[in-house]
This record gives sequence, C-alpha cells and structure tokens, in this order.
Amino acid sequence: MHLEYRVGEKLLNFLLAQGVAKYQQGRVREKLECYALPIQQIIQQQILGTAQRPKQWQVPLSNDKKEIPNDHIYGNPLDVETHTMWNEAISHYTTAMKILQKHSNNTDEDIKEFQDNTDEFFVCYIKLAGVDGITNYIHMLASGHIKYYMTIHHNL
Repeated sequence: MHLEYRVGEKLLNFLLAQGVAKYQQGRVREKLECYALPIQQIIQQQILGTAQRPKQWQVPLSNDKKEIPNDHIYGNPLDVETHTMWNEAISHYTTAMKILQKHSNNTDEDIKEFQDNTDEFFVCYIKLAGVDGITNYIHMLASGHIKYYMTIHHNL
C-alpha cells in the first residue's frame, strides 16, 4: 500500500537524520559513509529486500558524502527519552498498519484499534517531529480519513 510505504519512508528518513546528528557530534565534517553504508545495506537487504534481491534505496547524503542535506536534519538529540518515544511511536504505527493490511473485512473493534493506535502514534510522532514531520498521508491517518473509509467499506 502506497500510504504505508510513504509514511515508513518518512519515519526512516527522520530517524536516520537524528542518528546522523548524533554521529556527527564531536566529529569535524567526517564523511558519513562509515555510518550510512552499513545502515543502507541492512535496509536494502533485510527491510526492503533480500540479499539475493536487494532494493536500490540509499541514505540521502550530499554529493560530498559529508552531510545529510539540511532539509533532512532535525535538531532533537537522540537520548533515552527520545529513543523510548520512537519505540512507542513505531510500535503503534506497526500495529495500525497490520490492521490496515488485513485481507479480510475489519470488524468495528479492528477499526477502533486501528484508530487508537494511529492516534497514539501521532501524539508520539508530533513530539518527535513537530509540524515539519507531517505529510499528506500522516495527516490522512491522524485526521481519521482512513478510519472513515474503513468504517464504510470495512477494508481498504
């Protein structure tokens, strides 16, 4: 589903940008390839693809490989509280997406669980990303548009 991939990509880019900011603390414009390439390989071969069929996704680095372009950098330091909040946000997001991906009709309880998890995800995500992290798909999830369609059709 396109929504799942686009929101997942936004979450991944945001999380990687925070990791890069932490990686660069105390380093003087060090190349990020040492940080980026192992992560890129995991994403290509374990998350999006396989070792036999890797995907072509790349960490968004500038041409000189020394920084993630400014539009991808966010200022929050990656501390214990932030780490915990990311885990909570991703857990709620994953639960909601599993409900959305069902190949059978959703019950009213499924739809309520979907929206409850979406709401919890959104609260955590806004604390992490602020309004700059909002995309059209995240808006559709948080505003209840997807729940509305699920209520009418019981699936997507």
